[in-house]
Amino acid sequence: MAKQYLVITGIPPYDGEYPIDDSGFTQKEYHFIKTVSGVRAGELQEAIQAGDVAVGVALTAITLERNGKVPMLSLLWEAKEECITVVAKCAQCGHNNELTEAGVIPESCESCGAKLEGQEEDPDRPLATQTSGGPESGPGASASESAS
Repeated sequence: MAKQYLVITGIPPYDGEYPIDDSGFTQKEYHFIKTVSGVRAGELQEAIQAGDVAVGVALTAITLERNGKVPMLSLLWEAKEECITVVAKCAQCGHNNELTEAGVIPESCESCGAKLEGQEEDPDRPLATQTSGGPESGPGASASESAS
């Protein structure tokens, strides 16, 4: 199964790969997404498919926080588009495979040709809606201007 990762380059202190879970958002995270982007939970899928930049910034901040970083929104807003990508890492060879234009995991690894599983669950569901959290996760009040 291919694991999905948020890959950040050129945005210190966040450069690196961050695993993305797929168990859903907390209520706090939905509120954060709405606060940052103006997009309500019921409109999130459509905004992701439309490439809403504000939603992308909010989802990046959530992923960073879930991975132990304190996101500084000003850095994310100033980043160039190519600095933040989502990939599917091949379990067989470790290659980072870019998602399709629709945000779906490709069928096979670009490097070794191995089947990349994971898209069978819901191939129409873009990665950005496949993040997880728990009662203690989600961007806090200090998320907008602190960095770790």
